[in-house]
Amino acid sequence: MMMMTSSRRDFPSISVIIPTLNEASSVGHCIASVTSADVREIIVVDGSSSDETATVAADHGATVIGAPSGRARQMNAGALLALGDVLLFLHADCTLTPQTLPRLRRMMAAGRHRVGYCRLRIDGRHLGYRLIELGSNLRARWLKRPYGDQAMFFRRSTFEAIGGFPDVPIMEDLYIARAARRYGPFLTPPGAVISSAHRWEQDGLVRRTLRNWSVALGEWRGHSLFDLRRRYEQTEQTPRTYRRTPRHGS
Repeated sequence: MMMMTSSRRDFPSISVIIPTLNEASSVGHCIASVTSADVREIIVVDGSSSDETATVAADHGATVIGAPSGRARQMNAGALLALGDVLLFLHADCTLTPQTLPRLRRMMAAGRHRVGYCRLRIDGRHLGYRLIELGSNLRARWLKRPYGDQAMFFRRSTFEAIGGFPDVPIMEDLYIARAARRYGPFLTPPGAVISSAHRWEQDGLVRRTLRNWSVALGEWRGHSLFDLRRRYEQTEQTPRTYRRTPRHGS
């Protein structure tokens, strides 16, 4: 297991848990962004990838375990193995800015906060990405609804008290955020989590954003999460019928 023991015993140790499914092209960058941050361990939980995800993760020094496919199940499996005082859940197509984890550890050492998330940035220059960032960060701050791509983190005792991520097919991040509100204000450390723009570029920025809003609206209306998951996967597999014309500065 990848261990990076802190020399500051008064600071809480951090376990970074990364769920993966066919993320060979991005998981190495994700691991590299936290390797030098004095974390206790990096655990990659793979959901039976058909590519080289597990090999790439192991080559970058992470502990790799397998779990039944499903982000909630994979993250819970990683949490069971983790030894850190704080559990941080990072998507494989995301990276953390260098100052994020050191500042998080210092702020968590004060003992006031038990849950938190990181500010979102998207690795793209299009103005639409700035609007998505703004909306996501305002939603997390004012509605207390951070999503999974905002690198949510919990003190181990708090995560266990919540019961971990609910075993649902989609929107597990929304449900655990709702449960976490009982445990005090959310901490937002300096720095950011940087999400790859690849999926927005692949699907189309507007198309992907509308799909995400449709799923959130469906959950609010009480639709079956299994139906929402199927709808999400069907639209993800549907080929685009248009091409976005590249423009300078986008």
